[in-house]
Amino acid sequence: MTSGPCALRPNTDSISGARPAAGSARLAVSRVVRVAPKATLRRDRRCRPCTIEIRIAGRFEVVLDTDLEIRRYQKLEELEPLRQEWESLLAQIPTASIFNTWEWLSCWWRAFGAQQRLLVLAMHDSARHLVGLAPLAFRKMDGAPFGKIRIACLMGDGSADSDNLDILAKPGCERGVIAAMLGELHSQKSNWDVLQFNTVRSESACASELLRQVEGRGWTRFPASSTCRAIPLPETWEEYLKSLSYNERRNIRRYRDKLEKKYRVRVYRCSDVAEIPRCLESLFELHQKRWTGQGETGSFASAGRRQLYQEVSRACLPLGRLEFWLLELDGKPVAAEFGFRYGAGDFVLQQGFDPDHYDDRVGNILRGHVIQNLISEGVRRYDFLGGGSQYKDRWYPEEGSYLNLDCALPRTRGALYLRATHGAAAAKEWLRGKLPARGWESLKRLRRSLTGGAAGGPATKPQAGLSAPAGEAAKGKHAEQAPLQE
Repeated sequence: MTSGPCALRPNTDSISGARPAAGSARLAVSRVVRVAPKATLRRDRRCRPCTIEIRIAGRFEVVLDTDLEIRRYQKLEELEPLRQEWESLLAQIPTASIFNTWEWLSCWWRAFGAQQRLLVLAMHDSARHLVGLAPLAFRKMDGAPFGKIRIACLMGDGSADSDNLDILAKPGCERGVIAAMLGELHSQKSNWDVLQFNTVRSESACASELLRQVEGRGWTRFPASSTCRAIPLPETWEEYLKSLSYNERRNIRRYRDKLEKKYRVRVYRCSDVAEIPRCLESLFELHQKRWTGQGETGSFASAGRRQLYQEVSRACLPLGRLEFWLLELDGKPVAAEFGFRYGAGDFVLQQGFDPDHYDDRVGNILRGHVIQNLISEGVRRYDFLGGGSQYKDRWYPEEGSYLNLDCALPRTRGALYLRATHGAAAAKEWLRGKLPARGWESLKRLRRSLTGGAAGGPATKPQAGLSAPAGEAAKGKHAEQAPLQE
């Protein structure tokens, strides 16, 4: 048994001092919660030691005390006092990213959270230090023929704008934090059917602990993975160029030189809050021109997404976390790249370019300039985030993966729904593997004609077999973007 401020300890008092010997009949112990008698805070903010039931080796169940106090927050404004501790906690987590910060999640909630219910669990140790944070939300989605399915998910999920979502835990405290979160969810089982965690970094310590504990509790679970890609950046631009193919190195230089002979070229970073509205309008216009020209809606047809980009830009720029670059030819914006810097990484969220300048390779030139600048400033990771678009491969990224986990309490409506949907998804993949490509496309066209659906464009497929939330047809950066002239 581990020791320390976040250790799980047997709480023998809760089972009358009795603990079964190995090999004896399993002792079923219900979840025990001890509430401090003088607790006077409102229900949604009440502090209490959290006591969790865990099955050991499938033989018996014991009650373990995490020694953590849980504080619940159900309104965004209630989280304001946590901001400094939140930032300090993130600084200790190697896999933390911009998508785990207060700035991103609060802006996302104001843009997309109106139809969801917030529940942020803050775990404090005996010294009242914040050691864990579970930013959760509850939403409903159409689960025909099961009716409305209630989803418990990570705050920031549901619009396809966030990656690297996670439960936050101080290193060494992951076991206690995950146990406390799952225990709290179990106590609120009447409020949800399916627990769905998407785009959690596979190397996250909380991801592996979550899988272990969900399995140990015997929950119905369907883990899956999705692709993400990032470029590990060397110390110099010259070193990075050596990692590219001869043709890619030649094209970067050739197209840049060619462009400078034809136009007055300006590449710049948005560095003033006053510039944000103009720069964002350029990004929106370029991106929409690209997609509407192909008969698609485009990501920025969404008023919520425009609001998110505006608010998060204003929040992150003063902190030095906004990486928003534009390329102008003769004073006219023709390409834009929108992302964030966090720690030693750059996270690329969205791009746009003018299709009238396709032959000028303006997207390729802008990306090369951005990478060169980031290397000179000591950034060591250029993160393309999720998706496997072919244009990313030309920059020689490393491939990683996200954990996408669907789970439910056993013998519940949610468990039945998951078994049905994942079974159907498995049957679909089997059929796809058996049919020739032309037959599969014919089948898809038949389905669209029967359902009235449309395909293509910047949309994302639902994670792990679950249907996407209603009203979210136009997606964010998870859209499989066509190459930026690459």
